[in-house]
Amino acid sequence: MGLFLQLPYYSLLSETGWSEYRIRLSIFLIFTVISGVPALVWALIVLRRHHKRKGRISVFIILVLLNDVLELLLNPYIATTLIQGGCDRNTDITCRTLSSLSSGSRLCGVYLQQMMVFESVLALRHPSCSAHVFFPHCSIIISLLMFVCFFLCQFFTAREFLLLSLLPLLAVTVTSWIITCRRPPIKTHSSDRTKKQDRTVLAFATISMIIYLTFITLYVFVYIWSLETISTCLLSLRVTIDPLLCVLVSREKHLSTDQTTVEDES
Repeated sequence: MGLFLQLPYYSLLSETGWSEYRIRLSIFLIFTVISGVPALVWALIVLRRHHKRKGRISVFIILVLLNDVLELLLNPYIATTLIQGGCDRNTDITCRTLSSLSSGSRLCGVYLQQMMVFESVLALRHPSCSAHVFFPHCSIIISLLMFVCFFLCQFFTAREFLLLSLLPLLAVTVTSWIITCRRPPIKTHSSDRTKKQDRTVLAFATISMIIYLTFITLYVFVYIWSLETISTCLLSLRVTIDPLLCVLVSREKHLSTDQTTVEDES
């Protein structure tokens, strides 16, 4: 992410440009904490009630929220450091580690979001296949490997390796859309009417993927600091949207469970 590489990476920027960069990022990071914490608390309350009603909460929902918690805990440190003028990652190992954790968490969050949506879509269309592919241990291992890879890419400034994440991300998103578009309407248990599958979650996940692709392109191939700042700010807003998506995903699974129960009884 390069948030703290003030020299020589930001030596090409004017003092005014560097100051604007720090101020914009700091404002967005502070805003994500102010808006993200209430959203996270609300999502935890809703999911707790959902669990009490015997509702199933997937591992990816838990991992997405845990990743958001880590990002929200690191954002105040990042914002404070930026306001103070940044720091040199080459000499300050603490700064390098925490900034890499923050950046890795932000990028990994996009991937976890896509996997959560894909698992939800697959569970609605092919429940048995989803149960065999996304069992808890497999989901946890995949998520940990992704987080470690993104952290190492940021810690060692290995930008080119981030390109390896583009094809799997595109494949997951495209597959989710194909499964969603081919899925028949949902029959409600209260009547004989059908209800189209809500595509709000998938739409938000697709927007995050597009922003992620834009950021990686700017980050690896060309450095346009103003556009990179905008992309970073938009990705930071994910911690506010994720709790809402987690609640929507859990409700979609609850609807699918009701549908399956009614079909079994009939």
